[in-house]
Amino acid sequence: MIKAIRNKIYVIGALVVTASVQADAIPEIDCLIEPNMVIELSSPVSGVLDSISVDRSDAVNQGQIVATLKSDVEQVKLRASQETFNLSKVEQKRSTELYRDNAITLSEKEQSDHEVAISELEVESARANLELRNIRSPIDGIVADRYLMPGEFIEDKPLLKIAQLDPLRVEVVAPVTYFGRVRTGMHAQVKTEFGSFDNLVAEVVVVDKVIDAASGTFGIRLELKNKDYQIPGGLKCSVRFFDEQEEAEYANLHTDR
Repeated sequence: MIKAIRNKIYVIGALVVTASVQADAIPEIDCLIEPNMVIELSSPVSGVLDSISVDRSDAVNQGQIVATLKSDVEQVKLRASQETFNLSKVEQKRSTELYRDNAITLSEKEQSDHEVAISELEVESARANLELRNIRSPIDGIVADRYLMPGEFIEDKPLLKIAQLDPLRVEVVAPVTYFGRVRTGMHAQVKTEFGSFDNLVAEVVVVDKVIDAASGTFGIRLELKNKDYQIPGGLKCSVRFFDEQEEAEYANLHTDR
């Protein structure tokens, strides 16, 4: 009887200790702040580089023309196709009038309409080929490096390296003992090793489902907003994950806003 009571007390005590351990806050973990995306921008067509409008550390917007290739031939082809299209429109108008007067057959009129349609497609094709000579940034970001200068030939070499700094990625390698306690949607305070950036809060967006058996760790990725590009990529940091009370306070604060 006494032994059974002691066993029950031991089990209850063990459960209390386990619950206490699980309730403990996750300590600070080292992390690294990285650009969300880094691309090496090249040209969809080969040619001689005519101009580059950006340099290292310049901010670029998605769709912005950052460089152009020489396009003299493409411009001539566009003008020629436009002239052909204009002429076909004149011929179409004349054919319509002749058909109305029964001077030509329906087949002849339709042939004129067909030539207009073909000429219009040729103009669109020439315009698209000319547009390919404009190299545009596919993302908002910062030019991290420039590889070529005007006058150089582009074939399969990258022209620029562009880093997307908003948002930033915060990469964390956590011990397996914390697996299951960190979930997507949670928030964490981020402290950088260098620089005085106050109140940095990142959101968990990825929690690895596979554990690295050799190191007994798993990966966590957080997203950190950086609208003004004040925080550089490549900084070492530490993260402290919010507990339930902090999560509720953070949610209430941002709901009010």
